[in-house]
Amino acid sequence: MLSSTRKRFRVLGVMLFMLALYIVLTYAFYSGLTRHMLGAGDFFPRWMGARALFLRGENPYSDAVTQEIQRAMYGRLARPDEDQVAFAYPLYAAFIIAPFVGLAYAQAQALWMALLVLLVVGGALLLARWYRFVWTPLSFAMLVVGVLLFYPTVRGVFLGQYALVSFFLLVLAFVAIEARFDFLGGALVALATIKPQPVVFFLLTLMFWAFYQRRWRIVCGAAITLGILFAGAMLWVPTWLGDFVQAVRHYAGYARVGPPAQTLVEVFAPRAWSLALTWVLGGGLLVWMVHTVWRARALAWDQWPPVLGIVAIVTTWTAVRIGTPDQVLLLIPWIYWLSSWVKQKRYGPALLATLMGIALPWAIFLMTLQGNAEDIRVTIVLPLLALVLYVWQKLWPPVCKGNYSALHPGCCVCHGEERSLRRSNLRASQFSPINGRLLRRKTARHDMAE
Repeated sequence: MLSSTRKRFRVLGVMLFMLALYIVLTYAFYSGLTRHMLGAGDFFPRWMGARALFLRGENPYSDAVTQEIQRAMYGRLARPDEDQVAFAYPLYAAFIIAPFVGLAYAQAQALWMALLVLLVVGGALLLARWYRFVWTPLSFAMLVVGVLLFYPTVRGVFLGQYALVSFFLLVLAFVAIEARFDFLGGALVALATIKPQPVVFFLLTLMFWAFYQRRWRIVCGAAITLGILFAGAMLWVPTWLGDFVQAVRHYAGYARVGPPAQTLVEVFAPRAWSLALTWVLGGGLLVWMVHTVWRARALAWDQWPPVLGIVAIVTTWTAVRIGTPDQVLLLIPWIYWLSSWVKQKRYGPALLATLMGIALPWAIFLMTLQGNAEDIRVTIVLPLLALVLYVWQKLWPPVCKGNYSALHPGCCVCHGEERSLRRSNLRASQFSPINGRLLRRKTARHDMAE
């Protein structure tokens, strides 16, 4: 009884602390930035579209609303070669910012930016907790500071990007599934589709795993939530789905930015070969992801962090119209690797990877900056670095020296419980660098203890 009361007070204390921090961050953004200079260029069209929808009952995909957004942003109609700043998101994305539509934009922007900071840091801390991160004051401070300085975080916050919300919802879904709140986990994954392109591979992967594992509540949670979102959107704008598809087609016409795999090929390969090489690179990455997910289909959920990391890497390489804020997904494998290195006391690789992950994108951004526009080459930096780190982990895997509490990349024994590994009914050699004999010996000791 006492323990339960303490937990409730602890949860209440955390909630009050987060509320106070949110208020402080909002005031800081408002007084120091948004009151003097409006920004968050990715948030503004969604906010304007949501205002038109909820306050005036207009279709945010309409030409009239798009022209209103253009005049508010540019002071004129957009030229054909400019970003048309249209509402090119699913209509239910407007539901997320409905509480902000009655406010002045300076206030709404400050509230939104403060919320994004809390969501991305909160998502990173939840990931670290799931990965059994070794918590010390120094490691906590380094993780929080590293996440705040992470290039996709900074750019995402100042653009007001939905990608940071999708990242948090995905992480919350992972944690909910781990805690066996399956319906909630499926619902959160569905809700994360407010920005579809960074989420679609995760949605498909989790539905496949849930089907195989017969975790039907995950599937039901996702299906019911998507149904509610689609139906709710149709109540406001019956034609929204067709309008959204048309808006995406128009967006592809004026925002000619392909996936980073295409950018990499176009930067380094001859122009005549670029299309073929893009298909080879992108197709190879997708085959790698599908193969990994298929092999991991029988693994228990606590064995899935390496697989989710691969899905994140492939998403940032191959998803269409994906920008640097969407690459916040790379925190999924990055924090996993850091947790592994810290547990093994391999502080050198941890520090080196952290510094490179923070400094390299900023260095390329500053070296290629022209005016106030980000160079497209910046989009390939973090996916390439993540892929190099993954290959390095595979070529020089850590050696398990009997420390079964350590969290080694791809190591089923060290990450999860032996009983969940037995439930997965997989050979130890499939995903683990530990040989089968060591696994059987450890399992036998576990059985004797029970």
